Amino acid sequence: MGTQPRRVALAVSGLFVALMTSACTAAEPEVDPSSVDLESWSQSMLGTERGMSFAGGHQGDAASGGSFYDVEPGWYELTMACAGGDAMALELLADGTTISNGTTSCDSPAVTAHLELRAAADELTLRVTNSGAEMVWTAGLVPGGKPAEAP
Repeated sequence: MGTQPRRVALAVSGLFVALMTSACTAAEPEVDPSSVDLESWSQSMLGTERGMSFAGGHQGDAASGGSFYDVEPGWYELTMACAGGDAMALELLADGTTISNGTTSCDSPAVTAHLELRAAADELTLRVTNSGAEMVWTAGLVPGGKPAEAP
């Protein structure tokens, strides 16, 4: 019996709007990525844990990332923040297939995007890259959060 690939759809309009609004908000105090307590900083950026979250960092042109596992279909809020670099580039993959990408400014308040998964994903991965500076980043995924204008 053959395996059928799963199709995963993402409502991306909110993702690009949300990521671009971070440049229009007041800047957060600068964070030194080499001395930050990653867990405390992540919690301060994401707020109270209500879903799944992870944080990481890297130096130079290396990419880093993390994954959420066994993600059910539905609406989610994806909140992201970074510090230390000028900006971070994001790639969101569902079961290895790129479903969206964008950028957000670092040292800004966290930004939240609304996304809809129309099929379950065994692994929802966020890949992060930047301009080569040392950087820390965090991401949180919370179920719910359907935007008012969504169909």
